[in-house]
Amino acid sequence: MKKFLLLVVVVLGTTMLTTGCGREDEIYEKVSNIEDIVSGEGVQNEQELQQQLAEANKQIEELKQQNISTDDNAEYIKGKFKTDGTYYRAEKTDFEGNEIKFYQDRNLTQQVIVQRFISDDVDGDVKDDNGRQVYGYLSESGKVVYSSKSAGLLTEEEYNRQYQNN
Repeated sequence: MKKFLLLVVVVLGTTMLTTGCGREDEIYEKVSNIEDIVSGEGVQNEQELQQQLAEANKQIEELKQQNISTDDNAEYIKGKFKTDGTYYRAEKTDFEGNEIKFYQDRNLTQQVIVQRFISDDVDGDVKDDNGRQVYGYLSESGKVVYSSKSAGLLTEEEYNRQYQNN
């Protein structure tokens, strides 16, 4: 049983590493942890081992979801977001006074804090899984983040002037 689980882990890890997931170090660490578990370190029973394997598989799927470094995505970013070395910040509220929030996925399920953006271009052609319009922004980390609101992006100088007294 342990050999079979080890084989499954190795196959999953190898598949993830060879498909260019973009998070090889994290996946390698997870696979190494699973291999340690399978080798007997810290395993109390088969049920615990299966729970840990399920958790590792869940983490691998989450890493796949977070991956933005595929060729298609790189072309999308290059085509949609022009960069010139200028940093931008989002206005704090929309025109109705509602706080603007950003999310790591287009379905707006996992909120993220974004300090700066490297493009003032906004992709308004994005739809969530339910067909609702969301907006894509290129964050300083090179990842596209999303919002349900169209945020005004200001240069850092403009942002500091506007919010200096607030």
